[in-house]
Amino acid sequence: MGLKVPEEMEKEYHLVCGKILSLNLTLEGTLNFFLSNYFAYPQNHKTFVLGDFFSESSFRDRIGLFKKISKREISFYHNEIFDEKETKYIIKLMDEVREIRNRVAHCQSIYDLRTETIILNTGKSIIKEEDNIIVNEKLIKVTEEKVNLAKNGIMELHTRIMQKRIKEKSKK
Repeated sequence: MGLKVPEEMEKEYHLVCGKILSLNLTLEGTLNFFLSNYFAYPQNHKTFVLGDFFSESSFRDRIGLFKKISKREISFYHNEIFDEKETKYIIKLMDEVREIRNRVAHCQSIYDLRTETIILNTGKSIIKEEDNIIVNEKLIKVTEEKVNLAKNGIMELHTRIMQKRIKEKSKK
């Protein structure tokens, strides 16, 4: 006989997981917007970037590309547009959201009788209890905060790049 998870808790678990996956998609969308606008300027080249590249790259790949762009821009513009500390923070946030999303999508969920919670368990979690993630409203709030900070940072960098391009174009 298996242990039955309370119906309300199971319902909350699925709602939390859905919200986490949705938050991840909004962050990916913001990153895709940034990357497509970075490479497809003017806008008539956007179809290739959005269609071919993004359909064949993972979120991790796109975060890596953002990291490379940041390094290039920092060395080229000497922190005029991209600040190294700022971009490292944005990358850290995106990686943390990606990790939470991956845990939600791929880790085993277990009902913990001691705490009466559902946790996401990895192989490491069996040995290190602190590696467990409790699936609840708090997880949504933490993830939402990280997503919003990362999105705002990405959009701020996008705005600075566009302003720089407009300024350079007007000098010609």
